[in-house]
Amino acid sequence: MFPTPRTRRTSRSDLVPLGGLLTMIMMAVSTTQYGLGALAPALRADLSLTNSQFGLVNSVFFLSVAGFSVIVPKALAHLRERTAIVAVSMLTAGGVGLAVMAVNAWWVVPGLVVAAVATAAANPITNRASLTAGTARELLIAVKQSGVAISTIVCGAVLPPLAVLANWRLALVAYAVGVSAVPLVLLRWATGSRSPVLAARPAASPVRYSIPQVVVYALLMGAGSATVTTYLASYAHAELATDAVVAGLVLSCVGIGAVAGRFLWGGLAVRSVRRGGHLQHQLAVMALIAVVATAGLIASTRVGVALAAVCALAIGLSASSWNPLAMMISTASGDPERTMRTSGLVMFGFFAGLAVGPAGYGVLVDNFGYTVGWSATLLLFGCAGVAMLYRRRAPDALFGTREPVESATR
Repeated sequence: MFPTPRTRRTSRSDLVPLGGLLTMIMMAVSTTQYGLGALAPALRADLSLTNSQFGLVNSVFFLSVAGFSVIVPKALAHLRERTAIVAVSMLTAGGVGLAVMAVNAWWVVPGLVVAAVATAAANPITNRASLTAGTARELLIAVKQSGVAISTIVCGAVLPPLAVLANWRLALVAYAVGVSAVPLVLLRWATGSRSPVLAARPAASPVRYSIPQVVVYALLMGAGSATVTTYLASYAHAELATDAVVAGLVLSCVGIGAVAGRFLWGGLAVRSVRRGGHLQHQLAVMALIAVVATAGLIASTRVGVALAAVCALAIGLSASSWNPLAMMISTASGDPERTMRTSGLVMFGFFAGLAVGPAGYGVLVDNFGYTVGWSATLLLFGCAGVAMLYRRRAPDALFGTREPVESATR
């Protein structure tokens, strides 16, 4: 388990090692999701997959993560921090290694299931670690969640050229092993004598949230964003007449927007939380931006790849940037076990959405074309925004936050 917090105030410089470690963990576990999307043209050609079959493969991975998100937090409560981090890194590399040996779509599944365990464990364990930052926990969450967005950029920019030079299997496994090894290297630095500097358990937020409502939002945004990260490269290649490298760069625009968005929205959220504000309004605005950007993707078939790239940036700024706010909500109780449980529930909704999105989108594209597929994505984002317009006056009896806990740093 993570060490018991000490009654010492944390400086931002002391959080750099811990922030780097948590960011790299999030970047490593995102390899499976974004690596498959970036290498979609090569992978589909090699394994002879239709859009719907490729979506089904992704759905198996996301459904596995959703299921493990409910189970894994209970197991993490019994693991030491080093053990948990090493296990996440090893499972990520091992899962991808199994997947790239597949001779057809179904042989990919065992590797994806192994990688799904690591993905399900990542947010609960890193959110629990963020509680050690005391009053700086929201800032640390915003920083570590940028690892997911960075993974989108790197996978989209690096993997397609590597696949051209070698093949998609070698490119994906080499990248996965390399990025999964970095947290192991940073582990010693981050758990040294000075880092992480552990603060007292932070007080619970006085603002109340309905976790089931956040779970519904996560499901809808997950379903919508998954269609983008899974099919944008294929869309650019097939409909906008780009080569595989340019298609990967268009996908990287989602990651660029997501990095900027996570710091932008994260910074706004940190200030809002410290003033006792509510985060639902920001979540609703992000869904609205995603609606407009998806409409732009529909129009890009007439305007060209430049518009698709701009819309990808906007989707990254919105649909791929809400997660830090949800994780701040998950840590609002200030209690480690509740934090991991709530994180797992939110991630269950998110990955359930990721599972539904690609499969449904693939069926729509195979039967009706990309315009209908993007229209369905637009509808999902719109429903997510509507879900955040309703603000409950009282927390859910089962999942609401606890009464504020007095902080020893005050």
